[in-house]
Amino acid sequence: MNLPRVLDPRWLCGLFLVGCAVATPQPAATSTSGESAMPPTPVGYLEGKVTIGPLRPAQRVDEPTRPVPPDVYAAYPVKIFTSDGATWVADVNVQADGTYRIALAPGTYVVALARMGIRMGRSRDLPKTIVIASDHTVRLDIDIDTGMR
Repeated sequence: MNLPRVLDPRWLCGLFLVGCAVATPQPAATSTSGESAMPPTPVGYLEGKVTIGPLRPAQRVDEPTRPVPPDVYAAYPVKIFTSDGATWVADVNVQADGTYRIALAPGTYVVALARMGIRMGRSRDLPKTIVIASDHTVRLDIDIDTGMR
C-alpha cells in the first residue's frame, strides 16, 4: 500500500525531529524457531563533510577560518532526489561540525544544493549522481562557495 508522503517516516523525521538524519533499521523480529519473521530492509549510506565559505566579505586567505555556525548550514540546504532529479527523497541534516550521514535504500540518486531566496551558494561538487548499494557507504564531501568577496 502506498501511503501519502505525510505519513512517510523519513519525511516526518526530517521535518519534526532536530538532528535526525538516519532512519536506523530495526532488527527483524524472530520467531520461536529462530528464523526471521521479516527480512531486514537493506540500506546503504551517504556520508561526508560540508564546508562553507567565505563567511564574511574580504576574508583573507592567510586568515584562520572561523567555525561555521549551525544556522549557516541550514541556510544552504542539501537535498536528495530520485535519479531523474525531479522527486525529492530526503534532506541532508548537517551536524554542527559539518559532517552528515544518511541511510538510503539501494538505488541511484541526485544530490543537489537547494536554491533559497537571495542566498545563491554554489558548489562545484553538486549536483552529483550517486549510486547507493546495500551495506555500503558512499562518501561525498561538499564545498559550498557563498559568493562573498
